Amino acid sequence: MKIFSREIQDWEQEQGYRRGILMPYGSPPDEDVQVQVTEIQSGDRIGLHRHFKQTEYIYVLNGTFTVLLPESEVDLEPGDLVVISPGELHGARNSSKLTSRFLTLKLHGGPDDTDWSVGRAAT
Repeated sequence: MKIFSREIQDWEQEQGYRRGILMPYGSPPDEDVQVQVTEIQSGDRIGLHRHFKQTEYIYVLNGTFTVLLPESEVDLEPGDLVVISPGELHGARNSSKLTSRFLTLKLHGGPDDTDWSVGRAAT
């Protein structure tokens, strides 16, 4: 058994969101898994992107936000779970007045598994 601290020491600002890593890639026994808490501030947007190998599980903890897909949008609220397969183009937008927070499990990925160039080409 391995226990990780629930306290996030360092938050990282990324493209339209911030994340606090609970279990980083490279942690035994599953070195290709990362667990993080992700926040999207009111009015922020995560651009369209995809992952080469990872499957991403997003569980909404609080707040509401919209998952952006190439042909549609899906509104999420606390308790919703989204599974994003490798290669699926996706992004997010927080149009609410509150910060949205969700747990993100990244399976079979790595630090260089995100392709942001597809979102720039799509806009």
